[in-house]
Amino acid sequence: MFTIDETIPTTLKNYDDAVVCVEDVDILCGSKDTSLGRHKGNMLLRQQVNLHLPEYQEAKTKHDKIRINRSIIHIMRNKYNSRFLRQQEENGDWVAIEEQAVRDKVSHALRFALIQQKKDQEYQKNRIPLALELPPRPFGSGDA
Repeated sequence: MFTIDETIPTTLKNYDDAVVCVEDVDILCGSKDTSLGRHKGNMLLRQQVNLHLPEYQEAKTKHDKIRINRSIIHIMRNKYNSRFLRQQEENGDWVAIEEQAVRDKVSHALRFALIQQKKDQEYQKNRIPLALELPPRPFGSGDA
């Protein structure tokens, strides 16, 4: 059985061992199925990514971004006991993914959150306030 180590491993041992039960805190990876994004562990990862997003935006070097990435992984594993899992195609078992895939998953989540934040800011900047969209009708205009 895969156990959570207190340190961030450079390689995972037993990453091919099947996980008997997927927990709510586990991060599910590897499918284009959008329902995985609604899994509690995946939402928890996005929450951590959003908490670290301001620091990620300010990161000047690749080393700074790697440190933030590893910090998120460390929090997920040590605070929440999360595992990063993928489902095997041949038998449907869930297995732990390799460490490089974990880092890639978190890096992608950080980049995606940054892009989404910029889109949201652009939308808010260009949006017409509701009060300006429809001018008020004069009282008693006869449309009763």
